[in-house]
Amino acid sequence: MAKKRYCPVPTERQLSKFEEELEAWEMVTHALTSTGTDVENVLATVLANANDEKLREILKCAREGDPFILSYFACVPEIYRAMDLPFFTPIASAFVGSLLPGHSDEIDESETMFAKDYCTALKIGASRIELDLVPIPTAAIALLHPCDGTLVMHQVMAANENWSKVPIFGCDPPYWDDERSLNYYISEIKRMISFLEEHTDIKLDMDKLREMVEESNKQYALWLEYNQLRRAVPCPHGYGITVQAFASAEHVLVADPRGTQVFRELVADAEKLVRAKKGKVENEKIRIFWFDICPADLTFTLFPWLEEEWNAVVAMDMYGHTPYELVDTSSEEVMIRGLAERA
Repeated sequence: MAKKRYCPVPTERQLSKFEEELEAWEMVTHALTSTGTDVENVLATVLANANDEKLREILKCAREGDPFILSYFACVPEIYRAMDLPFFTPIASAFVGSLLPGHSDEIDESETMFAKDYCTALKIGASRIELDLVPIPTAAIALLHPCDGTLVMHQVMAANENWSKVPIFGCDPPYWDDERSLNYYISEIKRMISFLEEHTDIKLDMDKLREMVEESNKQYALWLEYNQLRRAVPCPHGYGITVQAFASAEHVLVADPRGTQVFRELVADAEKLVRAKKGKVENEKIRIFWFDICPADLTFTLFPWLEEEWNAVVAMDMYGHTPYELVDTSSEEVMIRGLAERA
């Protein structure tokens, strides 16, 4: 007998925040399509459209009782794509909040609920859960890495009356990268697959996963090629592209041919600029390596100022960096091993 899937009927309050964001993304898309056709603008437009689609899909699933999950880029999203399982990331809005109205007010409100030294991205995600502003998913994949603060958000889920019945699974990441640790994480990925199959009533098709991973490999290969081009002096593009490349390959356009095409266009445009010895910053004087996360609003404030006033360009940052190997898809076991290594 199949396990009864958790499927709460959403309230309008739980859907309201996503509906507000949907309206905002539609405005962003309209503005982008009206302001030019350079490669940076094209990429931003594709991502805005994809965000729009993702929100619509989640809202549709919530209203119609179809399965959807809460998860993150670090937990092998190719698996969700292969299962046709929509997923959303509760902290995504914090990173793109500068594009959306009411973000400052939301930060202020979250600070009345959690300590000021708690990560703003996680604080907003946790406060939305506490304030009942998030559609309740069929299941949740907890993010146990890369930072300890994520654990607090999942404790908030477990303690919240509306969320306490949501099945939660966390892939336990090992501390080391030796063979024993990798084998352990492979077993965690397999447990995650079993968990998702049990709670969504969707069976993972390994042939479909292979198809997704091969498309994802194309994106990662092009992403690596693009980053090699950013080593040129002057750097062909500015800061914003690196974060958008990350969002394409690891979150919004995972294993999506549209994302692959965007990377092809990025590479082609960068090659053209490198050949012409042209860069985002004329008379480039300073090259910056930006470590750790960066608020999205700095893309529109600090970094343009650095480029214009100091002839400084962010050549690489933590999000844009690609220390990833392509995944061997020759067998199921080898493919899962490669996905575990990448995760």
